[in-house]
Amino acid sequence: MGFDTMGGWFQTCCLKLKRGLCKAVVVLGISMVLTSSFGVPIADTLLKTSQVRLEASIDKSFGEILRSSKDCTKDFCPSGAYFIQGGDGEELYAFGSLLGGPKSTMDHGMTDEYSTTRYAVLVGEGTYRMPETFRLGYYTQVAGVSEDREKVEISPGIEVINNCYKVGDPDCISPGGLDNFWRSISNLKLDLSELGRPLFFGVSQASPLRDLTIRGNSILMCDINMFGLCGNTSGGFISGMDIDGNIELGSQQQFYITGSNFNKIRSGRWNVVSNNNKGGYDGRGERYVKDLWEGYPLTQTKSEANLKAPKLVLEENVWKVVTDKERMLVDDFIVLSLGSNESPTVVSEELIQQINEQLMDGAKGVIVEPGIYHLEGTLKVPDNKVFVGIGLPAFVCQSTSGRCMETGSEGVHIQGIVFDAGVNGKSSDESNILLTIGSSGNGALNNPSILQDVYCRSSRTDPNQSSPQAFACIEINADHTIGENLWLWRADHDNQSKMIPFDVNTCEHGLIVRGDSIKMFGLFVEHFNNYQTVWYGKNGEIRFYQSEMPYFLTANGVQQVVDCTHPDTSEIIKLEVCASLYIDKSATGFKGEGIGIYNYFPNFLNQKTVRAKSAMVINNEDVFLKHALIIWLNGDPDSGIDSVLIDKDGKSYPEDSYIYQEMKGYAIPSYPPDHTLNSSD
Repeated sequence: MGFDTMGGWFQTCCLKLKRGLCKAVVVLGISMVLTSSFGVPIADTLLKTSQVRLEASIDKSFGEILRSSKDCTKDFCPSGAYFIQGGDGEELYAFGSLLGGPKSTMDHGMTDEYSTTRYAVLVGEGTYRMPETFRLGYYTQVAGVSEDREKVEISPGIEVINNCYKVGDPDCISPGGLDNFWRSISNLKLDLSELGRPLFFGVSQASPLRDLTIRGNSILMCDINMFGLCGNTSGGFISGMDIDGNIELGSQQQFYITGSNFNKIRSGRWNVVSNNNKGGYDGRGERYVKDLWEGYPLTQTKSEANLKAPKLVLEENVWKVVTDKERMLVDDFIVLSLGSNESPTVVSEELIQQINEQLMDGAKGVIVEPGIYHLEGTLKVPDNKVFVGIGLPAFVCQSTSGRCMETGSEGVHIQGIVFDAGVNGKSSDESNILLTIGSSGNGALNNPSILQDVYCRSSRTDPNQSSPQAFACIEINADHTIGENLWLWRADHDNQSKMIPFDVNTCEHGLIVRGDSIKMFGLFVEHFNNYQTVWYGKNGEIRFYQSEMPYFLTANGVQQVVDCTHPDTSEIIKLEVCASLYIDKSATGFKGEGIGIYNYFPNFLNQKTVRAKSAMVINNEDVFLKHALIIWLNGDPDSGIDSVLIDKDGKSYPEDSYIYQEMKGYAIPSYPPDHTLNSSD
């Protein structure tokens, strides 16, 4: 997330969110042992009161899990996939408003940042005329299910508004959408012609907009209802948008936009990457950054293809999963569901073994219903399988190994899943990696594995759980793997505290890349304890990188000296805080474009001044960067970062590129300075 640099207030300190209750549920069928998110056997707790045996299964078809909007009331609205069809705008508005809550207050409706409920709103073909926009809340996805998005038309739109107790309240201490995570809209046409203003969509990370047609006005990626200002926002990701107006970024600190058509992109503060787009740009960014590149804050890039995410389509009353490669019947997929009750639920080792066997026996993949799933084993996903989450389902990695999923090396497609670190592994265990892609030496250029809208979180999401631990979120071993819109987050706030010490939510690394020719398009990695991204593979590429260093380096009130290291070395460098991006000597041919790394080191939790030695460590000469910057967000006025990068000889580049309160930003147009990196290189 970003930090409120305008007012200097920690965004999340003002949130008074409803706390989601941890509930165990029945999914139907197979006996299992249930474990809560904090390591206590749920079954033991329930047996003390109900003496029932909880069971689970994967026996339901996709049609059987679909719900009607009538299944949701203000008193009880179970997690799930809800299907609305026939162009009934009143039904869509009433249901959307029930889920998202009223736009006039901070009431979050059915979800908040830590609730256990999840919703997918699947909208069939039709023209849906609503009396006004409704508010899109946490853990909610609205997706059209027509092959042609133009045939699912909604007016006057769907909005995301500022996080504040009451819109326009002068006592609101932290206006903006810095914590507006976990939601999405896709495969729709939005008609804004009757709105009379731009559509407000004030989101930050993990809130993608995909495959949208927007007519009649512009879209503003923040919400000006707060004193006529946007407040702060920390997005974000747009793919495949066709809009006859502008994409107004407003207060967005950074943004990645790809494969879209627009009149103009306007504004943006520090780092805007425009990839394969048609349209102009108008904006100056924030000018206090030293050594700005030409066209700052914009970076224009081109890639060989626009990626398309898997989508659900209803075609002549037959549900299908459509990818770039094929159209598959939903009946050929395993459907992992919660059953008839509320999330979270548990997926036992026995059930995981069944899923693994069915994948080996020919199932096309897995569709995951909205909800929270505590995995007691490791899913094994073979080559050429599709794993689709709807409504932002979460896998909590509760096996003793801490591992949730391991995949083959070719043609695996994962989209829309949140991986949560569990409490049974250790952050010191190098095998405790939530998601592992492929094996070394394997992978195919013409059949890459693809991760889209895949998220990782190490956070105490339950108010009573112990601290989760993991060694890393994702490790990529297979060559040619592609990632798009990944947010890997060691939480800087959670359901127990707004300020997280260094020894809470521990996770060493966000991303470890071992495979060659790996491409990351829209990579967000934040607050990890060690080097946040470690890159070993040759010919790797990042287009857009956003990272914040950990806010607090204290544990039990004692300032820590951090052991900065990585898996393939015994060398330990002791520093006040580790660099965000580590490029190993083996990672020859690495290219990076649009890189932003930020610091916020406050004087809370007994923390004294913190100085990072560098934002990046570049350990070989065959590395090329275009448009990178470091930003002092807020905090101790003397805190900051001493240099943009440290090279293989241990030298700072550029010299004297330090930042603190009086020099808040430093940019490099290219590295090495005499190299011009073209996106087609």
